[in-house]
Amino acid sequence: MKRVPKLVFAVTIALFLAGAAFAQTCPGSYVTYLVRNKKGNPIDAASPKVVFTGGASGASARWKVGPKEWARSGAIALPDAVKPLNGTLAGLTTSQFCNFTEPVTLGVTVGGKTMNLTFNFPEMNEYASADFVVDSLKFKPGKYAITLAMPTGNRGDYFAATGWKKVR
Repeated sequence: MKRVPKLVFAVTIALFLAGAAFAQTCPGSYVTYLVRNKKGNPIDAASPKVVFTGGASGASARWKVGPKEWARSGAIALPDAVKPLNGTLAGLTTSQFCNFTEPVTLGVTVGGKTMNLTFNFPEMNEYASADFVVDSLKFKPGKYAITLAMPTGNRGDYFAATGWKKVR
């Protein structure tokens, strides 16, 4: 009779530990978009001249003005021309728990004209997370899309404006 409670206790502990092994977490994925004017000069996203809409699914994942330190992990290799911007001006940012499973849209309006952007993400396993720092084209009204690759850096990568394609 004493064996039954010990056996029940042992089975309960085994099931608890097995469940904990499957309860993995992930730090979340982030996209930071660097805003530029029609001449290609960077604009602080906190400026009242910049109006934006859209974001990943879920109210908590809407675009917002991000911190001025947007290369969070320090593992993102930035081009020399972009390095001085990190820490001096804010970008627009959105995030998703674990990773982005669907494209994310962003509408950026400056001077009454709008760029409608779509960010397409690589397929990632369900617990993978990554940071994407995406540079802007020179501001020009229209629809554009970029397809991002899985970061080659430790946690994230910088994606140049050359990846943007005009969408009809």
